[in-house]
Amino acid sequence: IWSIDVDPVGGTCYYDSVYESLERLSREAGSAGSAVRRAVVAFTDGRDMINDERVQCSTHTIDDVIRAAQQYRIPIYAIGMYGQDPSNINADDLNRLASETGGSAATGGQGQINELFRQAFAGLVNQYVAAFEVLAKQGRNEAYLEIRLSGISEAIKSAVFEFDSPKNYIPEPTPLPTP
Repeated sequence: IWSIDVDPVGGTCYYDSVYESLERLSREAGSAGSAVRRAVVAFTDGRDMINDERVQCSTHTIDDVIRAAQQYRIPIYAIGMYGQDPSNINADDLNRLASETGGSAATGGQGQINELFRQAFAGLVNQYVAAFEVLAKQGRNEAYLEIRLSGISEAIKSAVFEFDSPKNYIPEPTPLPTP
């Protein structure tokens, strides 16, 4: 689904465009089945504002967009390209949109446009989903995630993290029968 907001004499209503894309994608993907992968690639060459007035153009805020993306479980891949002045792009907002929705962000100048899109699409095609079951003891637990990919001898390990378990999920050993 392509959604393009083009108004050469107006501002950049970036958040409204991304929000509308999330809404449309959530409706359209529902009819395609649950196995369809959904993502929004959001490209901008400016900040969310009306021309140079520094007034937000969108009716939706960045928080509205993040909440919608999280609710629909749709990652945002944000691409920001500036002309001569890097401050024309709000890189912090683009990074926040991406990081809080499971996507990625890339910002740079006009001469870097190919690299910016390459970064965004690399994130789209190089993702895996893993599911696992944790049999934890009641209370505070420490764990780490270890991933082994076929064809690669070295495992990938996460940092140690902590979590709380409301009850004991470790099964009791089955007693051996006595003769």
